This record gives sequence, C-alpha cells and structure tokens, in this order.
Amino acid sequence: MRRTLLGAVVLTVAILLLRTLVAEPFTVRQASMQPSLSDGETVLVDKVSLRWSPLRRGELVAFEGPGGSSVKRVVALAGDRVAVEDAVLFVNDHPVPEPYLGRSAEDG
Repeated sequence: MRRTLLGAVVLTVAILLLRTLVAEPFTVRQASMQPSLSDGETVLVDKVSLRWSPLRRGELVAFEGPGGSSVKRVVALAGDRVAVEDAVLFVNDHPVPEPYLGRSAEDG
C-alpha cells in the first residue's frame, strides 16, 4: 500500500513537471487557423524549443491572452514591416506565399 502511494506521488510529480516544463496538450478554440487546425482539435505544445532556437516565420505559437487561449502563425519578426494589400501579405515589401491557407481563407 505504501509503495503504491509513493509510486502515485512520484508519477503525479513527474507529469506535472513534464506538463509545466516540456509539453502541454492545448485545445484549439477558434476557427481562424483552418485548414491547418480546426476548432476543438487538440495539439501538443512544445515548451522547450524556444530555449535553444529563435522563433521563425511560419511557426505556430500558443499563448494565453486577455480573451483566452490562442494559436497563431508567426508571419513577421521584430523589426519587420507588415502590410496586407488586396488580400496579399507583404513582409518587408515582399509578398509572402501562404500555402497553408485554403481558397476560402484567401478570398475572405
């Protein structure tokens, strides 16, 4: 009995550490990432990569904001100039191809 209880405590602590420091399941609560991610879909958020490599354009990030949890795609970095003209994204005066968008997202 005592051994089982100790095992349960150790397992609980290990899960909490992994979830806090390494990765955490995250449920998408918006349709703005379609077709890449759908509303209600669960993804595993990596909490380690940014400690060793900088954020890059095109990566997905999950964060808690004033309106709740969000998942968004990085389109520009600090110091970049961003514009949208005729539904085309421009970063530093260059059009950015967005192959992850579906036709309906580009049209509207």
